[in-house]
Amino acid sequence: MAALPPAPERRRPRPGSLERPINGRLYRGTWLLVGLPLLVLAFSVARPGALQPPPNLPSAFDRDAARSLATELANSWPSRLPGTPGATGAARWLNDQLTPYGYQVRQERFTADLGSRGRVQFINLLALRPGRSLKTILLMAHRDDSGAGAGADDNASGTAALLELARAYAPSAGPSRVPLPYTLAFLSTDGAVDGGLGAAWFAAHAAEAQNVIGVINLDTIAGAGRPRLELAGDTPRSPAPGLVETVRGGLEAETGAEPTRPSALRQLVDLGFPFSLYEQAPFVTRGIPAVTITTAADRPALGLHDEPGALKTARLGQIGRATQNAVDAMQQGIALEPGPPSYIYLGTRVVRGWAIELVLIGALLPFLAVTVDLFARCRRRRIRVAPALRSYRSRLGFWLWCGALFGLFKLAGAWGGGPARPPSLTNVQWPAGALLGLAALAAIGWIVARDRLLPRRPVRAEEVIAGTPVPCSR
Repeated sequence: MAALPPAPERRRPRPGSLERPINGRLYRGTWLLVGLPLLVLAFSVARPGALQPPPNLPSAFDRDAARSLATELANSWPSRLPGTPGATGAARWLNDQLTPYGYQVRQERFTADLGSRGRVQFINLLALRPGRSLKTILLMAHRDDSGAGAGADDNASGTAALLELARAYAPSAGPSRVPLPYTLAFLSTDGAVDGGLGAAWFAAHAAEAQNVIGVINLDTIAGAGRPRLELAGDTPRSPAPGLVETVRGGLEAETGAEPTRPSALRQLVDLGFPFSLYEQAPFVTRGIPAVTITTAADRPALGLHDEPGALKTARLGQIGRATQNAVDAMQQGIALEPGPPSYIYLGTRVVRGWAIELVLIGALLPFLAVTVDLFARCRRRRIRVAPALRSYRSRLGFWLWCGALFGLFKLAGAWGGGPARPPSLTNVQWPAGALLGLAALAAIGWIVARDRLLPRRPVRAEEVIAGTPVPCSR
């Protein structure tokens, strides 16, 4: 039987050829440069300090009184949807609660266009406890609800805690507590269910906003969940870490457990795509330290079973006392350190945002080095680059077509309008006709360009270069 001829030897393509255009050694070696920004990141890790409340100063927060106030508000005005008689009645009720304590309550009225609901009037209520300085610590809670339930936890609980804290620091309370170096402001906002419009209006227009040095927002604080801190803004900024640590320490002391906060990955997402439905966001956006305390989920729930019987009195008392202790700590006359404009919490430490940006920029270096080397090889070996550029141009042209269509629809008013801070997605009116028209025109663009995007002829070797840098960046 004759022996089979030996199989032809398969030779590996030569480096720099069309079959093997990438310099793998250069790509792997360039990753060593990423070690430098990683080293800088390691040295940027810091542990923020917390302000300490004065010793032997008992909390005057009465959890039973707060529970009673929350129940009264939920039963008297269960539907407090902005612009309705219930919202007006709730504002009048809160004004009546504050007046006996010696406060002058100021109404701040503003309007906003809410699309299908038309132009709605909102009412913020503000009470001040003057201190020796115009610098102001702001305590805040929204008063409105969606009207789906009684709104006992969301947010009669936060409103009741705000009232109880105002009583504890009232001008009529006498000199039993320490003098106030800083002014205290108690703000009851309207329009939280419509995207935090009340807080956004105050941060942008109120005269007192320019003097605010710290904000604690109380939202849905009598639920069964663990206390949680919300930190995100509407721009890639973070609140002062000293404020966050002061509030965190107060909650841990009262509850015996660490309060939760967004994971490191979620904090990165919030910095990359900044938006929050909680009312600390407009203040963080403007560089004012602000944090929200809540027992609710990441997005406020508009439940139908938010009744007074479900309120957790113990949790309401814990968060109320922790808030008062945090205020007492800030009232020691020590201003909060500003800290980095953006950062990520990792346990009890923070990583500065600029160090993370350095690492992300460094991670692009291997891709950029290999791309430059690829085009240099093409030039030396006289490999045509034009087919690769045309391939990129065809793909880019399709997406430019889609973007131009979107812009034209916007100019035509097809997407509608609304407040700058959108409400929850359950309240959004989707422009179905405009979306269908955009999809149809984009499909026409795809049909016209598909011969270039998905060529039916054999792909030339030069065109492979257009897709080569993409896998090497993974």
